[in-house]
Amino acid sequence: MKDELRAGVRKSISYAREEAQLNIRLISGDHFETAKAVALKCGIIREKENIPNAVMDGPTFRQLVGVPIIAKKDSEGRDVPTDELENMAEFKNVIRELKVLARATPLDKEILVRGLKALERSVGVTGEGVEDVKCLMTADVGLAMGSGCSAAKNSSDLILTNNDFEANIMAIMWGRNIYHNVARFL
Repeated sequence: MKDELRAGVRKSISYAREEAQLNIRLISGDHFETAKAVALKCGIIREKENIPNAVMDGPTFRQLVGVPIIAKKDSEGRDVPTDELENMAEFKNVIRELKVLARATPLDKEILVRGLKALERSVGVTGEGVEDVKCLMTADVGLAMGSGCSAAKNSSDLILTNNDFEANIMAIMWGRNIYHNVARFL
């Protein structure tokens, strides 16, 4: 079975990478080769790019970077939430090249989001299912698909009524425009 990409996806990803300077990553529960083929087809990775760790599976990723450190103790012995991972040094190495995470679990998504936030990166997550709720809430901006479940919609910051990647790019473009206009005014 072979599904075609939606119209405009390749163009939107190209715009996101080159014009909007976004780093797009595909996190999928699909088989390694399936996720890689989709990423190649839509332009997340390019055939001519020979990046060793551009495509990785979830278990390998978890083994390299560890799990999130949920809380640290402050000077008074209380738990303080954190976004750090067990092996942040390895996460920094992996994240430079990682474009596709295949056979990913909800924990793998959470590890990726928390690690990027620990590196003080702005993180946006798109999701539609119950398994995406935690990541939608953890990300700086959670984008739920309009056809998604109620839990995902309630956990997100934005709900995209038309379920395509181009809507993500438009939301970012309009958000940046509003931010710049408010900043100019102030």
